[in-house]
Amino acid sequence: MKHNAVELESIRGNFALVKRLRHPNIVAVTDLHQALSVSYASKDVESKLRVFERDTMVVMDYAPGVTLAQWRRQFPDGKVPLDKAIAVVRQVASRRSCIAA
Repeated sequence: MKHNAVELESIRGNFALVKRLRHPNIVAVTDLHQALSVSYASKDVESKLRVFERDTMVVMDYAPGVTLAQWRRQFPDGKVPLDKAIAVVRQVASRRSCIAA
């Protein structure tokens, strides 16, 4: 995340709401963390992670599998067919989500 104070405050507000979400089909976010110092084992790792000092990162539970971006790449031009998109939405919405108090 960028170092813009106004944007970061907005992100913190949204994060507080998202952190309260509890649903079996949504990965839980747990914290916002500012990287005070960053060092990499190699330039290759640095180019892939692109995290720098003072960047703020979202910490979340581990979810095995592929990312949404990786999944989309299997379709021509990254456009998910409607039937596939509906199937994913149905999975996410299959259980009543709740917000922790």
